[in-house]
Amino acid sequence: MSDGEIKRHNKIIKRDYAIMMLFFGTGIRVSELVSLDVRDLDFRKHCFKVILKRGDELTVYMDDSTEEALKDWLVSRKLLMLPDNEQALFVSFRGSKIGSRLSVRSVELMVKKYATLGAPEIGHKVTPHKLRSTCATETIAATGDLNFTKNKLGHKSALTTTRYIKQDEDQKRERRNILDHK
Repeated sequence: MSDGEIKRHNKIIKRDYAIMMLFFGTGIRVSELVSLDVRDLDFRKHCFKVILKRGDELTVYMDDSTEEALKDWLVSRKLLMLPDNEQALFVSFRGSKIGSRLSVRSVELMVKKYATLGAPEIGHKVTPHKLRSTCATETIAATGDLNFTKNKLGHKSALTTTRYIKQDEDQKRERRNILDHK
């Protein structure tokens, strides 16, 4: 990496980490992420508000790690000397868009970049929506609660949520006798 690339990377790493933590920890959609404003965050209640694609408002709760990543990003964001009217939580560091709200496409490219660095053989297939799916799968695996997972993702119907849930072969094998009536 050149000195310029290192300097840019050091600026954006906290932003990118906060974005990835939001995807993994909350399962929000990329459109919801890019529309977040700083004022949407409520650290006292450990949550933020998003407008869902159908126009409803959803309160999304953050785990401690996600909250810490967001706080770190906000400290770095203050150092950017953004215009007073820029309320976007996540801003760009490229070209003529510097200091303006990140676009959906920018976030998609960022996710793909980090996924490819971490797993070159499959990284090109990773999207923000795949991270939403991972959050759903992990939530249902950890809680066993379809209704909680549905509400966390902001789905109206549990049928929509079931599309995200994948039982792996180990789970199916372990549970093969669950209804055995000896």
